[in-house]
This record gives sequence, C-alpha cells and structure tokens, in this order.
Amino acid sequence: MLGTALGCSRIVLMTPGVPAGTNDELSLVPGTVFPNLHDDEMIAADRVFEGINRIMTKVSEPTTAAELISNRMIHLMAARHEGLNKKFREFEQQSILAAAFAGLRDFRA
Repeated sequence: MLGTALGCSRIVLMTPGVPAGTNDELSLVPGTVFPNLHDDEMIAADRVFEGINRIMTKVSEPTTAAELISNRMIHLMAARHEGLNKKFREFEQQSILAAAFAGLRDFRA
C-alpha cells in the first residue's frame, strides 16, 4: 500500500499491502493509515472505501456542482497516485527493493 500526499505526490505511507484484487486492504486502513492522520486530515480512496469516515470517494451519481467538482478532484488525485504507483513498480523491479520485498510477497502468497 502506497500513500501519497495530495497535490504533490510525496510518499507519506508505505506498507506491504495485499495482493491485487482482494478487499483485505479494507482491514489495513484503520491500523496503518488512520493513526498517521492529523485530526483535520482525510484521505481519498477507491469506492471500495465508500461510507467510511475520513475517506473521500467519488460520488456514484453526482447531481450537484460540488459533487462534480469533488469527483473531478478525486480523479486528478487518483491519476497522479497511479502514475507514482507505476514508477514505483518499475523501480522495484530493477532495484534492491525487489530483494527487500521478496520475503513479504512470499509471506502473502
């Protein structure tokens, strides 16, 4: 799991995460992300986190200007974050991180 600061792509959280396609990340958030937030901070995340306090997700069927703007902002944040994820995966495959995280991958499998 990779967490980035909104607006600047600075990495603020990195945990081993879970295999892609599982919903186990729902169980990781309370113990990994929330303790690192200040009282006035929120996170933006995929719709799988919809309805959880302090997590912004896209509105499924936006009807107001505010909802449309919110969805657009979350879309832009997600695009920036996914770009960083891609760079991180490329770096991981070509570096010592591959060796460092190899044991974690084996553990999760």
